[in-house]
Amino acid sequence: MKSTLSLLAFFSLLCAPVLAADRAPVNVVWIVIEDASPHIGCYGETLIKTPHIDRMAREGIRCSSAFVTAPVCSSSRSAMVSGMYQTTLGVHNHRSQTSSGKGGGNADYYDSYKVPKSVKLIPELFRDA
Repeated sequence: MKSTLSLLAFFSLLCAPVLAADRAPVNVVWIVIEDASPHIGCYGETLIKTPHIDRMAREGIRCSSAFVTAPVCSSSRSAMVSGMYQTTLGVHNHRSQTSSGKGGGNADYYDSYKVPKSVKLIPELFRDA
């Protein structure tokens, strides 16, 4: 619950300047990197050079305490874009099987999932701000 509230507070702060003044919309670049650990300059890495990401981190907002509660990537991304636990949305499984035949398995189950209409995802919140 604490991480959900932190994510909502973070993205609310991003939207606040847009709501406060009549000006051009703010552009948001949200970079999500899986399995990078802290191996980026803005997180203290000295061996691997990431000057452009480091500059964006200096000029913008850098998350240093964000985490999700799932061990696989698709469930983690679902939590990040919804601000909800994976089990609340029913997306706690890895969804690599599709009707295209890639991945095999139970394609009907994986293709049938729809986000509940009551759930607003981060891109929708940005668009509506």
